Amino acid sequence: MSWTSTPPVVLHARRAVADFVVIDAIGGTAANEAHHTPEGVDDRTAATLTIAGRTAYAALAVVQPGPDDTVLIGGAAGGVGVFAVQLARIAGARVIGTGSATSADFLRELGAEPVAYGERPADSGCPSPRASRSSKSAPRSSSRPAGT
Repeated sequence: MSWTSTPPVVLHARRAVADFVVIDAIGGTAANEAHHTPEGVDDRTAATLTIAGRTAYAALAVVQPGPDDTVLIGGAAGGVGVFAVQLARIAGARVIGTGSATSADFLRELGAEPVAYGERPADSGCPSPRASRSSKSAPRSSSRPAGT
């Protein structure tokens, strides 16, 4: 048996944390779970990449977007959102991504059509999300028809 030293790796095994691990490089389960830490990425950040990526993958696996679909991804510039945008685009879907106004260019680079939080059509009748609502304000009446 030979030992080799490699760049840092991130290992996502069930209920395990270790400074050193021995894996079966031929293809055992652990080998499929060990990934080299990307150059320039600290270990803490690298450890979150798999979690965010798998979360996005699992959500899109349920929806199964395709070329004729439009997908709305909330928090598209966030940890899970950046993976979800890219995976939905790979599937061919049109992606609308919500985010802050400052993330719009980044979302465009990922292939999403950005919509800043708080944007709404002027004639939608929806209250502005930025509207001040104190606990002492009078209750608002609903404009919905009875029974809905």
